[in-house]
Amino acid sequence: MKRMTVPILSLILIFLAGCGGSNANENAVEPERIAVETTIADYGSFVVSKSYSGTVRGIEHAELIAKLAETVKKVNVREGDRVKAGEVILELDEGGPSSQFHQAEAVYENSRKLLQKYRNLYEEGAVSENDLNRVETDFEVAKANYRAAKELVYVISPIDGEVAALNVNEGDQAYVGQHLATVGRRDSVRIEIGVDPGDVDYIEAGDTVEITMQGAGGKKVSGVIKGVARSADPETRAFSVEIVADNREGTLKVGGLATARIGLYRLKDALLVPIEAVLIQRGIPKIFKLEADTARSVEIEIGRSDGENYEVLSGLEPGTEVVVLGKAFLDDGMLVNVTNREGEAQ
Repeated sequence: MKRMTVPILSLILIFLAGCGGSNANENAVEPERIAVETTIADYGSFVVSKSYSGTVRGIEHAELIAKLAETVKKVNVREGDRVKAGEVILELDEGGPSSQFHQAEAVYENSRKLLQKYRNLYEEGAVSENDLNRVETDFEVAKANYRAAKELVYVISPIDGEVAALNVNEGDQAYVGQHLATVGRRDSVRIEIGVDPGDVDYIEAGDTVEITMQGAGGKKVSGVIKGVARSADPETRAFSVEIVADNREGTLKVGGLATARIGLYRLKDALLVPIEAVLIQRGIPKIFKLEADTARSVEIEIGRSDGENYEVLSGLEPGTEVVVLGKAFLDDGMLVNVTNREGEAQ
């Protein structure tokens, strides 16, 4: 009996070990898979474009500048009001210390009365023609001075348009050179931008551009390049480009900032990946490519972009499956579940 004890005990231990191994396999947890969406890097083409910003101006545009340091006596309009050429936008104090309005008005009235008197005397033969001519000359000078004095205190719109900006209120003290108001036509607008020297050779009058107004909910308006400067600004080294656009719907606000996106040239046969696939860390662009169901981090060199895709210059082969969505949750070597493959779980 004693001889049988050891072999039986050994068989029992082997059996128990086998049972324990079976339970261990059943309890093993599969590594977590990260849900991602992918695409295939492939050759394609796109238009290389660039965005420039500029201020929207009316096709006719006027900046009303203070030429007199006086108190704003009256404001006759509000922003957005439509005005006619010659309409008084605001009035400065005619009797202020720097105004010569009342003096010019008095001289004008006296000259006008004196001229009328001399005309009557001339008809009666009481004064010579030379005397009449002298009085007429004095009257014209007084009239011009009075008109100039009126233009200093009565600020008028030189064009038909809309009040795009109003920078003073009644009671404010205006100073010489201050921008009091802006008037412009809004049914048709223009935008002037400064283009880099390396881009100007690709731009021609008649090219269409896409204009987006800041704060307009992303709504886009089509514009046309009207002119391209032949020489650069000596200070900025940029070339001035004028863009015009129909604005009867009022999307582009006169005085506001807009962005013009200009197509420069078409890039052909480039290896492309979506912008969403590229992760830039410490200035180094990377993508996650798939090897079977494993994500591998790869450094790449990127070139130009059209706002939707990047040109890949090196580091990636065409036909490679790359992660587009879910890359922020990945580390090199992680298992993934591709949700946008046909037949995969969504």
